[in-house]
This record gives sequence, C-alpha cells and structure tokens, in this order.
Amino acid sequence: MMKNIFLYIIVFLTNISVAQYVNYTNDTGWNLGINIGGSWQEAERQNNNSAFSNPFAGFSRGFTLGKSIYEKEDKFFSFDLRFRYLSGENSGWTAIADSFASPYGVYGMPFDNDDSVYAYHNYQMKLNEYTFEGVLTLNKLREKTGLILYGFGGLA
Repeated sequence: MMKNIFLYIIVFLTNISVAQYVNYTNDTGWNLGINIGGSWQEAERQNNNSAFSNPFAGFSRGFTLGKSIYEKEDKFFSFDLRFRYLSGENSGWTAIADSFASPYGVYGMPFDNDDSVYAYHNYQMKLNEYTFEGVLTLNKLREKTGLILYGFGGLA
C-alpha cells in the first residue's frame, strides 16, 4: 500500500514539473483557468458588540480565458491578454434585534427617540465581476525553473 502511495506521489510531481513546459512551435497561445476561493465583506457597523459587527466570508468561483500576445523562446518577458469572470456570494445575520429609531423621525413622522422600531440585520450579497487584463510574465524564469511569476492589471 505504501509503495502505491509513493508511486502516485512521484507520478503527480513529475506531471507538475513538466506542466510548465511550452512548446513554442505547436502552442496556440490560448489558455483557460478555473478559480475557486473566498469572498469577504467588511461589517457595515463598526461600533457594536453584536455578532453583526464581525466580517463574514463566502464562496467565490470563476474562470479566465487568455491569449498569448508576445511569447518567444529565451525572451525575458512574455505578454498575454486575459478575460476574467468572477462570481461570489456571502451572507450574514444576527440573532439580536437592534433599534434604528431616529431622533428626527422616519419618513417625516416624529418618533421622539421611540425605541419600538427594531430590525434584524440580515444580508446577502452576490457579485459578478468581469475584467479585461494584461499579464506580464517573467518568461525566462519559467523556462529555467518551471516557476511562473507574473503581474497583471486591467479594467473592471
């Protein structure tokens, strides 16, 4: 059993090490990526000791579709253009009702600090983001070590 696990690890690491190889003559330059991660929303009320004053996290996912614009062998940099779609959601709640009475009244009706107006601060946020990005990659580093180091910026 231990030999099989060791064999799977060797095969997996071998596949990772050759995954960064680029065949410059047969490569179309198109790439597809999948993103999975988390989304984060800061609390909207900072000066409160309720559970609602804590930030909440959620689940996000997306994909990228890119095309290599400049990628040549033995060059220091390469440049890609990429489209990114990101979708995420998070939600939060508190079990404590909170008064939001206003000393100026609500909708023109004076309440004179009436604390009988309560609400539960529940929320749900969904986001969809579309960006167009330029990606600058250290091509020479990728060729020598297999390590991909890049920076990107774009328009949302």
